[in-house]
Amino acid sequence: MDGRDWEAPKMAVLATNPAVHVGRSPTRRSWLRKPDPPWLFWVGLDLSHFIKQTTLPINNEAKLSTTFDRLATLKKVPKLEYMDETILEKFSTRLIPTRYNDVSSYIIEGELDKMFLIVSGLVSITSIKGGEKVYRYSGNYWGDELFEWALHPSRAYNHSLPKLDVCVEAVGDVEVRILKANVLIRLILELKFLRETGDDDINLFVQKKKTHMRLDTEHGKEEETRKASIEKKKGREVEWCLTKNGVPSSKQSEIMEKVLGKLEEIKDVDMQNILSILPSDLQDYLKSCVPLNRLKKVPLLKNLGEDVLTEISEYIVPKKYTKDEIIIQEKEPLQMMIFIVEGNIIIKKRDFPSTLKRSAGEAYGEKLLSWPEWTSFPTLPVATDSVKADGDVEALVLMARDMEDVGWKFRSYFSSKKITHLINDELQHFESARVTMLRKVPKLETMDTQVLQAISEKLKPMSCKAYTNIIREGKPLHKMVFVTEGYISLKKDGAWTNKKLRQGEFYGGELLDWVLDRSFPAIVPISSHGVWVDFNIDVLVLTAKDLGDVVSNFKSHFSNEIISPTDDSSLDLCATVGLTWLKKGPSIFRHMDEEVLKVISKHLELMSCNVDTYIIRENNPLEYMLIFIDGSSMSIKSSRRPNKWGLHNIGQLYGEELVHWVTNWAAHATFPEKLPLSTSNVKLSIDDTGNARVLVLWADDLKSIVSQFRSQFINQTTLPIDSEWQLSTFDPLATLKKVPLLADMDQKQLEKIRDSLIPKRYNDMSPYIIEGEFDKMFLIESGLVSITSIVSVEKVYRYSGNYCGDELLKRALHPSRASKSIVWVEAVGEVEALVIEADDLIRLVSEFNHSRV
Repeated sequence: MDGRDWEAPKMAVLATNPAVHVGRSPTRRSWLRKPDPPWLFWVGLDLSHFIKQTTLPINNEAKLSTTFDRLATLKKVPKLEYMDETILEKFSTRLIPTRYNDVSSYIIEGELDKMFLIVSGLVSITSIKGGEKVYRYSGNYWGDELFEWALHPSRAYNHSLPKLDVCVEAVGDVEVRILKANVLIRLILELKFLRETGDDDINLFVQKKKTHMRLDTEHGKEEETRKASIEKKKGREVEWCLTKNGVPSSKQSEIMEKVLGKLEEIKDVDMQNILSILPSDLQDYLKSCVPLNRLKKVPLLKNLGEDVLTEISEYIVPKKYTKDEIIIQEKEPLQMMIFIVEGNIIIKKRDFPSTLKRSAGEAYGEKLLSWPEWTSFPTLPVATDSVKADGDVEALVLMARDMEDVGWKFRSYFSSKKITHLINDELQHFESARVTMLRKVPKLETMDTQVLQAISEKLKPMSCKAYTNIIREGKPLHKMVFVTEGYISLKKDGAWTNKKLRQGEFYGGELLDWVLDRSFPAIVPISSHGVWVDFNIDVLVLTAKDLGDVVSNFKSHFSNEIISPTDDSSLDLCATVGLTWLKKGPSIFRHMDEEVLKVISKHLELMSCNVDTYIIRENNPLEYMLIFIDGSSMSIKSSRRPNKWGLHNIGQLYGEELVHWVTNWAAHATFPEKLPLSTSNVKLSIDDTGNARVLVLWADDLKSIVSQFRSQFINQTTLPIDSEWQLSTFDPLATLKKVPLLADMDQKQLEKIRDSLIPKRYNDMSPYIIEGEFDKMFLIESGLVSITSIVSVEKVYRYSGNYCGDELLKRALHPSRASKSIVWVEAVGEVEALVIEADDLIRLVSEFNHSRV
C-alpha cells in the first residue's frame, strides 16, 4: 500500500465528520489546505453512505443536531444508562468545557485522568502496542472506564490512576466537556453516602443492567414514593452537607433537631441555607468546622490568599477510619493530609522515641500543602511517620492528586510566596531536632542557637528516587544534604566507598568554608565524591544560596566560630578548587606532596573570559596554564592540526606543557629568556553567548614554585641529575645506552651510532620534528619535546638528557614484527638535539647484523 492509499481511510473519516457541520472548517492539517483531491469530491457526492457508518447524532436531513445535549450523551454511557435524571444532572454540572486541536498535547496519555463528551470534532484513539486506531465522533464520549475505577472504595484514596495503553488526541479542532477523575471521585463519595443512608436512586447507580431493566417497570411507583418522602430525602442531604463540611457525627443530631422542622423552607440544601435557620451559637460552631476555616488555622498557610485556600477547600472530602487502621504508612508516598473532625490519631515519628497524638481540630500531613513550592514537585514527598487511628476517627481528607491540581494552577503563587513554616507545639520538637542535627556539623558545634534556628528554617525537603545521583563528583557543590531517613552512599573516582551516611549525618560541609572565602560567591567548591541514594527517601537540603543569605545576616558569628586555630585559613576556595583538579590533572602533579600542591593552588587566580576574546593565541608566548571552572565552553584549534577540541567540563586543563617546560629547565643553571609558544588558539565557542571562568597559574609564579621545590618536580621526570639536583653533563654514549634495544650492544657499535649523530636545533616555530611515522631517532641535549598520538591525542613529554624515536630501531631490527606509530613530535621552546636519520640507522643496524653472520 503506498502512502496515498494509507492516508485515504483517515481522510475519509475526517471528511465524514466535518461534512455535517455547515460552514465549519474541518481541520488545519496542511494537506487540506491544498486543492481538494478527487476522492474528497467523491465523498461529498453521497454523504449518507458515510454518516451511516458513524455514531453521529443526526437529524432527518443528515445534519448534525444543532444543540449538544449533555444528558443525552451521558445516557449513552452504559453505567449511566438507567440513572435517574436528577443524579445525571449532578454529573452534567461538573463537566468542564475545553478545546483541543492538532497541535495540542494528547488529550489523554499514560493514565486515565478524565472522561469527556465530544461536543464537536473528531478524536482518534491509538493503541501504543499495535498502532491500531479508532475514532470517536461529535456527540459521543470516551473514558467511561473511569466509572468502574471510581466505584471501588479502595481506589478513591489511591493516588494511582488507571493505566492506559492508548493515546487520545484531537483530529483538527475539537470541543469537549471534561469530567476529571478527582471530581468524579468526590461525586461518587457523595452518592455512596446517600446510598448508605437508604437512597434507592443511588442503588440504581451500582446495579447491573439486568437489575435496571427489572426496576424500570417500577420506576413510576418509586418516583411517587420519592416525592412523598421529600422531608426524609432532604434530611439525608442535610446530613451529607454537614458531613462534608466537617461537622462531627456527635454534633449532627443536635443540629438536625433544629433544622427538621424547617426543612421544607430549604430549597437548595447547602451550608449557607442551613446556617440561615440556626441560632447564632450553632452558626459560629458550624463556620469553624468548614474546610476553608480549618485551612486558615494551619500555620503553614498563613500567607496564602483567600482564592488559593478556597480552591484547596473545594477538594476536601470526608472519610472515616476504624480503630488501629493505618492512615499513612512510613516510607510510602504521602498520599493525603487529614483534618481530624472527631477522635484521635497516633503518630510515630522516627526522630522521637515516643509517639505523638493529635485530636479533633488538629491536622496531619501539612507538608503536602507546601509541596508545590518544592523543587521536586510534582514528585510526591515520602511520609517520614506512620499514622494510625486511635479508635474510630472522622476526618476530612485532602488527597495529593487534588493538591497537585492546585499546585499547578497556582504554581507561580506558591513559588513567590514561599510558605512560612510557623511552629506549633509539636513542630517545635521537630525544629529542635533539626537544630540538634545541625549541631552535629563540626563547624557548627558552638554556633549560637539563633543562627542554627535561622539555618534550620532554610532547610528544604527533597524527594529522591532510588538509584539517583543527587550530587556529582567533580561538579560544583551547590548544596548540603542532611539524611533524615535511611542512608546515602558515596562514590570516589567512580568506585563505591565503604562510607554510608545515615540518619543525622550530612554531606557538603565545604560550603561552610566557602561563605567566608575571598571567592564567595563567585565560585563554589567542587564535590570530592558522588552522592547516591539506593531507595526512595526524603532528605533535607541547604542550598549554597540560602546558606549565603544566613551568613550575610550573621557574619560575625561565622567569622568567630567557624574558623578554628587548626584551620589553614590562608588556603582559599580558588586554591581548594584548584587543588582538587591538580590532583586529577597531569601526572606530574598527581603524586606530588600535598604541601607543594597547596602552594601551587594559592597562586591560582580566578579569571573571567568574555565572548569573542582570545584567552590564549597561537604562536604567542604561553604565559599561563588554565583550569576550566564553569560557563560557556571554549574551543581549542591549531593551524598545524586538522582536529579541534575544547574545554567544557570543570577541571579540564590547557597549557600543561608550561609545567613540564619549567620543570625541565629548573634542572639547568638558568631558565631561557623566552617562554614556549602556544600551539593553539583558545577562545569561547562561537555558538555560545555567555562568559566563562578559569583558574590561571602564571609562568612567573610557576618558575618561583618549581625553583623552591625543585626536587619534588624533578622526581616526577626522567631528567639525568646529579647529587646536587643539577642536570648531569650530557653524554651521547650514556644516553644511547638508556635505549632498551641498545643496552646490550657492543661499545664499538654504539660509538658508530654516536658518530653518525648530527646536531640540530628546533623551536616552537619549526615544522614538526617528526610527523606521521618515525623517520629519525634523536637524543635531547637540552630542551623539551612533546609526543602526541594522532589516534588517541594522548601526549607525553621527553626531557633534556633523554631520547626519542627508538621505535625506528624496532623497525630496523625486526621488520616483520614492527608496528607503525603515527605521531606528532614537536619542540616546546628551544631544543638542541643529536639526530640520526632513518636510512643511516637502518644501514648501521644492517651492518651490525652482517658482521655477526
